[in-house]
Amino acid sequence: FEMDNGPGPFRTKLRQIEYVEEFKIAEYEINTATNQLIGVSYTAPEALDQGPTPPSAIHLVDLITGEGQLIFGQEGFVFGHPFLSPDGTMYAHDYRDDIVRIRALGAGRENSDAKVSGYTLAWIGDTLIVDRQGEIILYNVSEDLVTSIGRTVGGSYNDPDRVVVRYVGVVTAN
Repeated sequence: FEMDNGPGPFRTKLRQIEYVEEFKIAEYEINTATNQLIGVSYTAPEALDQGPTPPSAIHLVDLITGEGQLIFGQEGFVFGHPFLSPDGTMYAHDYRDDIVRIRALGAGRENSDAKVSGYTLAWIGDTLIVDRQGEIILYNVSEDLVTSIGRTVGGSYNDPDRVVVRYVGVVTAN
């Protein structure tokens, strides 16, 4: 559906993507380079103190046309933290207990069904930034290489040999 917010200098049109509403996509990431949204649907919890429950599925939505498709689903699991590679050829999602799975969209690519422990924070180029129980790692998908860049900030740990890293997000320049 589309709505016009009326006259004025800040006049805009609001368009709702029906696919996102229909499948109740609750957790998503937008890839501005490919104009796509990758998102997760799952069964909503019955109480506020419970998490989502299976079944869960991963969807890919074209933000220009509004068309969407189911790209992965598996009974008994709840997926989270979906990310689309910058070139739109691969996607990553978390499942089970802190495992990131990387898969190809369409035709396969090297390491297109790789797994790494942790949960995804960002995807830059061929590298996933993953939090593995407080350790920030870089996982290079092309090279199947894991590089640790340090521990996240937490507690009153006072060890001079410990490297502390605070992940703040991705900074890009246009």
